[in-house]
Amino acid sequence: LVAGDGTPSGVLVVDVSEPASPEHRAFHATEYGIHNCDLADGRAYLTVDYSGGRLDVLDVSGEPTRIGYWSLAERDPAWDGVPNSSRDVHDAFVQDGTAYLAHWDAGTWLVDVSDPADATAIAHIGREPEAITEQYDEGADGYTSLPGNAHYAAVDDDASLLAVGREARASDELPDGGPGGIDLYGVADP
Repeated sequence: LVAGDGTPSGVLVVDVSEPASPEHRAFHATEYGIHNCDLADGRAYLTVDYSGGRLDVLDVSGEPTRIGYWSLAERDPAWDGVPNSSRDVHDAFVQDGTAYLAHWDAGTWLVDVSDPADATAIAHIGREPEAITEQYDEGADGYTSLPGNAHYAAVDDDASLLAVGREARASDELPDGGPGGIDLYGVADP
């Protein structure tokens, strides 16, 4: 699965079962950029750029077809008041029917995607909408200031340990801005 957020936007599906001769299977065009994606069990999980927190799910076992999605704002309308860029799904990692979604300043969400048409939240690690909005109103954001934003999340083989990479970077204006680090969470029982 190869994602693109330029022109054209979409995902390329390639069969690499014979690495010496990869075979083009399909291209699924989207009306949005895709910063990152994951492929698990014949499904593609696409981060939807500038959507305010949406993950699209495609069945790519045949011709790519959208079969579901997750939306942070639809889950809780309080997230609508948070700046769009601070709640986008930046990265997705899927294992055994659970998506581990790095939602920038909105933290990391564990989402049950076993039924993509009815994706539901399992757990949230991070700040609430009001705290993020207050931080932005004060002129700070998690991109440059600590504690940083949820940049990437993944679990180990048995999904008992979650690692969340936090992005924050120092700048001339904010020399103590980073780096963010990596936090580890026990999630055997999220």
